[in-house]
Amino acid sequence: MQFQLVLPDTWSEPAKIQQFQLQLVPGGYADKWFNALSISDWSSLAVIRAAFLKRWPPMKCAKWSKLQQKEKVREQGLKEKEVGKWVQEGRMGDYGQNVWADRVMRLALSMGDTDGALIEYTIKTTPAVLKDHLDDGYGSWEEFILLILGVCAALIVLLDACLVITSAVSLYG
Repeated sequence: MQFQLVLPDTWSEPAKIQQFQLQLVPGGYADKWFNALSISDWSSLAVIRAAFLKRWPPMKCAKWSKLQQKEKVREQGLKEKEVGKWVQEGRMGDYGQNVWADRVMRLALSMGDTDGALIEYTIKTTPAVLKDHLDDGYGSWEEFILLILGVCAALIVLLDACLVITSAVSLYG
């Protein structure tokens, strides 16, 4: 996440610099760096920004090959026991398949897959109980997410119970 300090144009440079300093954690790395700046660096907020970016350059996103992207998506595989189970994350909660789908979509989009090319590899790692509700072609991650969200968790749990009963019957009889 990137923090951008936005100040009114009508403020003087010393007021802008003072406001910037108030945003720093007292005694933190940036605060110590700021206090060690020379007087010439305090001439304007633009000079401070340039010095800040020199000290802490923005992180560059790694560029993944198509093969690496496919592997990263496959690593996010959904476990069968997570399907239809309620997952609590902080104050928010959702069904396991919904949390998983959102996580995979965010990963894929962060790797630049805006056209949904990695969806087919996502589906390959999906448990059968959920895969039965999925199609082969999706135009976008949004379409895929909407379908996952539309799958009724109760139906999934019921289907899962039927699979267990069917397996038990075939084992014993």
